[in-house]
Amino acid sequence: MATVRSLDRADSLLTNGAAQWRRVGGKGSVEEARAMVALGDLRTEQARFGEAEQQLRAGLSSLKKTPGTPVAAIADARIALGRSLTERGDYAPAIAEL
Repeated sequence: MATVRSLDRADSLLTNGAAQWRRVGGKGSVEEARAMVALGDLRTEQARFGEAEQQLRAGLSSLKKTPGTPVAAIADARIALGRSLTERGDYAPAIAEL
């Protein structure tokens, strides 16, 4: 199980990583979207489900819009969103994603 300290460290790293990908790859890049999904996954681990859903949906939307996005990246984002919704208890929308 992750400790609060390790989650805080991961939060800092992922937030900075997403910002760097935005600068390097440009807003809407696959890398930035994957970083958003990773940050949303972390928010799920932190039980910050509202923020998690927002990050995951934004990342997923960006991945779907970006030409050349690997199908696996979209699948990973949908699975992460479904898991987050399930952990929050929103089963119907989770099933739609999974």
